[in-house]
Parts: sequence; C-alpha cells; structure tokens
Amino acid sequence: TLSAPMLEYLAIAISGTVCSVVVIGLLLDILHRVKLSLDTKNLAVVITGCDTGFGCSTAELLANAGFIVVAGCLTPEGVNRMKNKVALGIQCDVTKEEDITKLATETSNLLKSKNIRLWAVINNAGIAQAGYFDWIPPSLIRKQMDVNY
Repeated sequence: TLSAPMLEYLAIAISGTVCSVVVIGLLLDILHRVKLSLDTKNLAVVITGCDTGFGCSTAELLANAGFIVVAGCLTPEGVNRMKNKVALGIQCDVTKEEDITKLATETSNLLKSKNIRLWAVINNAGIAQAGYFDWIPPSLIRKQMDVNY
C-alpha cells in the first residue's frame, strides 16, 4: 500500500503535468484562433524541454508567429533540431544550476543585442516515470520531482 506522503507526492506530480499540458494547449489554441496584434518581432519567449513533443511544437509555432524563441533542450540532438527553427537553441538540463545560469545569461545577451524584451517563459521540461508507484525506486521519483518542479 502507498503511504500518505507517497500518495501526496504522486498527486502533485500528476497535477503538475496536467496543468502544464493544459496551459500549453490554451496558448496554442489562442495563437491559432486570434491573429496576434502584438509586435512579435520584438518579443522573446524562452521555452524549456524543446527536444520533442509540446516544447518542440510550441517553439516552432511561436517562431513561425514571429516571436524570438530561445529553446532549451536537454540533448545536443534537440539543439540541432531547433538550430534553423528558432533564434537560439541551448543545451539545458533544468536540474543543473550552471545550465540554468547559462540559459539566463545567453538569453539576456540576446535580448540586449537585439533590443527586445522577454515576453514569456514556458517551463515545459518534464519527465514521467511509468509503472506502479510502489515499484519505482525513490531515486527515480526524486529525479522526476527535480525536473518537474
């Protein structure tokens, strides 16, 4: 049986993932339904977790809408995929402070060099461990929490 703290941990993980998906879905819906009256060429958006999935799709969509997109990817392959699609692709593991600092510094440099402003940050990076909660080693649960929260 699951202990109360483990059940609470699981509920937080599931609700965080669901909230992220809902927010990204709403953003994509708004962008599709409304012709933006924003001067998007002067607005930057930073997105983490752009290797695949929602992050990759959101980065491409926003770049196509004219935003200056900074895509944080976990892997070099993800950065290469983003290279010709966004203004800046950076390898960034959100669990490493030095990677987060590098992302912030390079984003700040980009903003200053192009005289643009940061409009949004989308923290999309996330992982989910599959299996019965009791069978997942605590180290993997900890890693999931470090990435997702």
